[in-house]
Amino acid sequence: MSGLLKLNTNDFVKGAVTAIFTAVVAVLWGASQQPDFNVFMLDWHPILNAAIYGFVGYLGKNFVTAENGKVFGKIG
Repeated sequence: MSGLLKLNTNDFVKGAVTAIFTAVVAVLWGASQQPDFNVFMLDWHPILNAAIYGFVGYLGKNFVTAENGKVFGKIG
């Protein structure tokens, strides 16, 4: 884990994995909401947005937490 206000390569890899899982959840959620679900008819824009939000959110969380997992090194 990187330190407070620092990111390392491992953070980016884990962020990419988080983005993939977020996109999968978005697809599964879409599938559960449509009775005639068809993967080829999906609107991929919101799914890609969900993946980007997951990636940026993970990196943002790691950027503001210290090695001990506390936000800004104090809270938590």
